[in-house]
Amino acid sequence: MEYCLINIGDPVDVETLHAVKVEDLSLGHLAYGAAFFASAFAKRLADPASLQEIATFRNAEGRDWSGYSAIKTGDKQNQATTEASEPTAPDNYVDTLPAIFKSVARAERTIDAALTHLVPKVDTAIGDQMSYFGAPEGVQAFRGTKAFLKRSMQHSGYKVGKLIQRAAQVAHTVASDRTSEGAAPKLPDLASSFTAGEVPVENLEHLARLDNDLTKYSRKTGQGTDYKDRVLEVFEPQLVQVARQENPDTLRQVKQSWLETIAYHIDEDGPPPSEVLVKQPDNALHVRKHEDGSATASMHMDPGWAAYLDNFLTHNLNFKGDAPLIP
Repeated sequence: MEYCLINIGDPVDVETLHAVKVEDLSLGHLAYGAAFFASAFAKRLADPASLQEIATFRNAEGRDWSGYSAIKTGDKQNQATTEASEPTAPDNYVDTLPAIFKSVARAERTIDAALTHLVPKVDTAIGDQMSYFGAPEGVQAFRGTKAFLKRSMQHSGYKVGKLIQRAAQVAHTVASDRTSEGAAPKLPDLASSFTAGEVPVENLEHLARLDNDLTKYSRKTGQGTDYKDRVLEVFEPQLVQVARQENPDTLRQVKQSWLETIAYHIDEDGPPPSEVLVKQPDNALHVRKHEDGSATASMHMDPGWAAYLDNFLTHNLNFKGDAPLIP
């Protein structure tokens, strides 16, 4: 039996992919299998002729089902749309577009989950790079987890940062004073659903931001994060249900409502999060330089400095906003 975990397409024993045997596969073999089948799937879809492989529904008469039709009632201004007879699903339903997309969505989510759970393993490897990366003794091949993920995944720093943030929410942590299993995730039900591919990664990120906002709120109101975590545990079943069922746009819209509700249970007499979490002016000048030598400057000023600047621009420079301030 021959294996190669480097080049997709090299010989692999397909018999080991049987459901009964999959538990015996190593992590490397599982990763290889995921990459192998995903590559074959993408290559097949890239062929225009693959459209003929997609199974179609049929109506009661045996013709291809054409969806819904408008039934005219004689008055052109009064047309009713009625549902056609229930179509018959093909025997190979797994080859229909709805089934294919459901499988692809599950695969995408589980790969996101696998990457998330790999992050703590990389944290451990950074401390012993000779054993895990094969680096010469005394040589630091990577400065940290983020550097390794950027190199190995070819991801941007922003994307890697979000991955690391997700890991803090749903993956077992690893620290020098703990066992290799580390500390359990703060929200175990959410972690379990995410790992099973039931929660889209964007929904998880919305809930992670919700937790971060609640942490800031608790600290600023003096309630402590331990109590916040206990309150959040009570709401976890509802949060997981919403994360499973809704799309990210909907979850983003209801996130503020959840924030207000949970914050109320954290501190019934406290101020609303909209007041506590508002970004405070710092009067600091922030300059971002560009490759062409130009720069973008910004400052979040308090009311006093804002009034001073407005008075200076209006009365000293006669600035009306219809021409560049600096010619």
